[in-house]
Amino acid sequence: SGVAWLDEATIIVADRGNDRVQIIGLDGQVKHIIAGTENEPLLRPGTVAVDHESQRLAVVEPEANRVRVFTADGEQTASWGDWGPFPGLFDEPIDAQWHDGRLFVVDRRNHRVQSFMPDGSDPRSWGQHELVPHEGGGKLHYPDALAIAPDGSFAVIVESIEDRVQVFKRFDPATDEEAFQVPFDKTTLTHLGEFVDTDGNLLVAVEPENHFVFIFDLEQNVPIILNRFGERGERFGLIVRPTGIDRAIQNRSTMLVDPVTPRTRAL
Repeated sequence: SGVAWLDEATIIVADRGNDRVQIIGLDGQVKHIIAGTENEPLLRPGTVAVDHESQRLAVVEPEANRVRVFTADGEQTASWGDWGPFPGLFDEPIDAQWHDGRLFVVDRRNHRVQSFMPDGSDPRSWGQHELVPHEGGGKLHYPDALAIAPDGSFAVIVESIEDRVQVFKRFDPATDEEAFQVPFDKTTLTHLGEFVDTDGNLLVAVEPENHFVFIFDLEQNVPIILNRFGERGERFGLIVRPTGIDRAIQNRSTMLVDPVTPRTRAL
């Protein structure tokens, strides 16, 4: 979450709107402010996680697809991540927890959990995107939060879009068969998101994982794709994380809100 205990007298708060993390005593006095580095400032930090044994702090930046590790006095010791589906890359890292010296990160739009050593090395993962609605059974759909039992015997994943919690047991190489997973190819799947609008017989919908906007013709029994535009990027005409869309009847244009870039576009 965006707040965590460092010790019995100190809390850590992700000050998202100010692009920083504050370490604050229970008397309200600020002990340290973490803002990243001169060349790599923090970008809207979301989750902070504390490894109490080593006093390491992990900070997750969902919009930068990045994870950083700091000492308790704010010195950065590691930073890794970028956008992508492969090991060590992220698509909206949303939550994190330390366990047994490793950092576990919920990689929301890649529908998985990744774990790392404190310097970002040795990436491992579990989870696979469900292809059938409400499939479950260990497959994930936009996981939001993670909790690991203190003894590591099980982990709990929250998927708010499914109103669901799944419990995973610890993998035992002596008794469990390890499944081989091929990296998920997002380009082969259209996964329309929650933001849509209509204009007469036209439907405009956002596809958040491939960063597209689709325009459908609804006159037939089966919607027909009239146009598709967009691609991931911060330049004009490109999309990172659309959070709102509106089809204007008057001038036949589409308004798109993208808080990461940040700007509102008329297309």
